[in-house]
Amino acid sequence: NGDYIMLVDGDDWITSNYLKTLYDSAKSNDADIVTGHLEGNKHCCRLSDKWIFESEDEKLYYLEHESLNFINNKLIKKSLWDKVPYCEKRYIEDMAPYMKLIYYANKIVSLEDFKDEYYFYTKRQDSLTNSASNDKNKLFFGLYWAELYEFFKEKNTKFKSIYNIYKVRNVVGDFFYPGNADIEKIKNEYTNEYNELFLSWNKIRSNG
Repeated sequence: NGDYIMLVDGDDWITSNYLKTLYDSAKSNDADIVTGHLEGNKHCCRLSDKWIFESEDEKLYYLEHESLNFINNKLIKKSLWDKVPYCEKRYIEDMAPYMKLIYYANKIVSLEDFKDEYYFYTKRQDSLTNSASNDKNKLFFGLYWAELYEFFKEKNTKFKSIYNIYKVRNVVGDFFYPGNADIEKIKNEYTNEYNELFLSWNKIRSNG
């Protein structure tokens, strides 16, 4: 119901004024996305010094130098989510929507100066991400690269330099290259995702 949305994992927690700090910055800077900063194992919200990214070159610089590319330590304007549906896949599911959100954002503020506000990110060895096999990583990264290639390929944007046909063919092709993944096991465990990537791979290869 609000103007901004923040996602917090069920096993993470934030300090009492973390959300207020991001919200105050969003309002005062008319920002679409406000992000905290990574400090060790904490995502800490820094207050007085900030970086503002508005042009496409600045946003690409932000992507290249940001400490952690995920959605949880960010306050994001709801109107952006109206343009970008959240991913239904339940593994590294914020990668594709995150890139689209940044593309649509007019202004991103990264808070840098340390105060006492933190996003505490819980790292567990048995988490979904840490316990995933290398084959699963290749499968889902291939899916997201293929999705982002399709999203950016017809747009007049420098984001295409990241998700171009040659790079996506390398990422997706790495999964299908003989001996790089246990294809039969993946087909049995993630049938729908495998079929989706297989169709994408055939389409990508037909593009030259």
